[in-house]
Amino acid sequence: MKRFQEVFPQFQAEGHLSALADLLQVERVIVADDYSSLTIYVECPRLVQSSMFRELEQGIRNQLFPNKNLQVYIREHFALSGSFTPETLFAAYKESIISELQRRNLIACRILQRGEIIFPEPNVMEIPVEDMPLNRKALEELKKFLSEEIFRDRCRTNVTIRTRFVPFVLPEKSEEPVFEAAPGREKTEPDESFMIDPADPKASGGKEDEKKTDGAAPKAAGTASRKGKTTQGGRKGRVPGNKWSGQKNGWTTKKRPENPDVLYGRDFDDQFIAIKDIVSVMGEVTVRGQIFGSDVRFMEKTQSTLFVFSLTDFTDSIMVKLFFRGEGEELDQFKSVIKDGNFIRLRGMTNIDPRDGELTIGSVRGIRKCEPFTRNERSDKAPVKRVELHCHTKMSDLDAVTSAKDLIKQAKKWGMEAIAITDHGNLQAYPEAWHTVQGKTGEMPKIIYGVEGYLVDDLKELVVNPGDLTLDSPFVVFDIETTGFSAVKNRIIEIGAVKIENGVVTDRFSTFVNPHVPIPFRIEELTTINDAMVADAPGIETVLPEFLKFCEGCAVVAHNASFDTGFIRENAKRLGLPYHPAVLDTVSLAHILLPRLNRFKLDTVAKELGVSLGHHHRAVDDAACTADIFMCFVKMLWERGISTLKEVSALGETNPDLVRKMNTYHVIILVRNEIGRVNLYRLVSDSNLKYFNRRPRI
Repeated sequence: MKRFQEVFPQFQAEGHLSALADLLQVERVIVADDYSSLTIYVECPRLVQSSMFRELEQGIRNQLFPNKNLQVYIREHFALSGSFTPETLFAAYKESIISELQRRNLIACRILQRGEIIFPEPNVMEIPVEDMPLNRKALEELKKFLSEEIFRDRCRTNVTIRTRFVPFVLPEKSEEPVFEAAPGREKTEPDESFMIDPADPKASGGKEDEKKTDGAAPKAAGTASRKGKTTQGGRKGRVPGNKWSGQKNGWTTKKRPENPDVLYGRDFDDQFIAIKDIVSVMGEVTVRGQIFGSDVRFMEKTQSTLFVFSLTDFTDSIMVKLFFRGEGEELDQFKSVIKDGNFIRLRGMTNIDPRDGELTIGSVRGIRKCEPFTRNERSDKAPVKRVELHCHTKMSDLDAVTSAKDLIKQAKKWGMEAIAITDHGNLQAYPEAWHTVQGKTGEMPKIIYGVEGYLVDDLKELVVNPGDLTLDSPFVVFDIETTGFSAVKNRIIEIGAVKIENGVVTDRFSTFVNPHVPIPFRIEELTTINDAMVADAPGIETVLPEFLKFCEGCAVVAHNASFDTGFIRENAKRLGLPYHPAVLDTVSLAHILLPRLNRFKLDTVAKELGVSLGHHHRAVDDAACTADIFMCFVKMLWERGISTLKEVSALGETNPDLVRKMNTYHVIILVRNEIGRVNLYRLVSDSNLKYFNRRPRI
């Protein structure tokens, strides 16, 4: 074992990658014989999502081997504490498992996403699987991937994977897309020739099918075989040349299909499917659509040309990729028929592009002409039409591009009785909307005038439950560290608090809390608290009653108190404990007492007051710093002649300076009548003239 920085001393990691590199121990490094790949086996004491290792791979490749065609792979292993069960490990690492399966086997990924995973025994994982042939085929690979690669090799724990087959429920058939002919052309329908008999061996290509490799990139029209012979389209005995001209030039050529509609490859007569229905790798498919976004790229390394274009059938779009040997006549002929705007039918193999992970069509068997078509315009077939109460026009910057006139006409077309115009913070679309419907009563939908405003809660109390407490009353200033930002989903991992009486710290409370789940790496990077530090700590069911006893008879103080007290209140609710203290927020106090500041983070306020902040984002140090800040604020309040919490709460009455610094929330305001319209004008005017700070505040 060697430290990562010892093995790669020239690699300069920044930000979270630097913290990750500091954790890693390198077990071994393997270089391929042809120097095409570098594989690094590392051990990590924390559970880190795979996306960070992929980012580290990219960083190593870009910094250390910028001009070499070298692939870098990191094989991570985790040396985790034994206090975590396979169930908690899987819950914390599921995101990474899913992302890896998306690149390896989409069917196995679908099984894992759709199933309700349970752990009936400590080291047994049970996966419900829909009873389908494709699922059965992918099941063994999924079980091997989870039991061996994830749990055994990566997390060093043994888990038995069980499967339970459940009936497959066929989803309700969605309405087929309706197409109509382009102007001046007859409507096209799927012809009878596309309805084929599955029993017919020609339906799947029979002996004429080309060999395909699962997951491989599309074969070039002319690539070198292992025996040194050049083959056409990956088929033995075929060599590159002009497909249609009949000129051999010393090469074997393909015979042009009898069907004059064939533009490339062989003829086919399978029924096409809508592109929106291609949601995963599903073998050969036939689609039809309009070409757009074509591009040609010459690959110097392989001396081949990649022709890329996108195809849309107006339900969705997909990219098609074909390879050609060199830049010969065949490519020129292909360019002449595959042009942007042309309509084609195409049969090819669906696969995942290994370069960008996108679903594409390659290994194209054939391309035929297709009659132009357009999709029927979207319609509203509901018997009771909707009324749209939240609609943006192009006056909402970066949020819409449609004019009010077009929106209103579309609403009329769909039979909607009314539509609300609610742009972000402004009313600039009103004149256009008014002129669109003016004098057309009964013909146009009713316009509901409104706005999506930026609302400031200026009625929020500066002090919650002030009672009869004074600034001489005892206070508990506390801070917590958690595994995330949700009081419902995440857990407390540390509580730190100090008790203040008569301006003097009289007691302290500090403890880790075992969350019984792995601590995310980003939280460890922020707080420096890791799984080993909380492994032997008591759970919240033990710590919380002790902390509430410590707070008895005291008002509580915190920096951004709604966050900290929210976690305490949620956990007290789970344990059936009462929690209704008086609460002061030093962030809100800083808004009033330090108006010249633009930001009110703990370190910013501490620096302004000259208060020492030890280890930021550790509960005990943040609580001590917040206590010093609060005592400075108490002195400022005494100087203003304020002595009770009710008087402190009165400082929070609305004023423009306070509003400009508060958080904003989106609110939809609709006008009821002419008086309401005038009142809305006043609100929006004040939001821009009195309270504006980055955005107009109401």
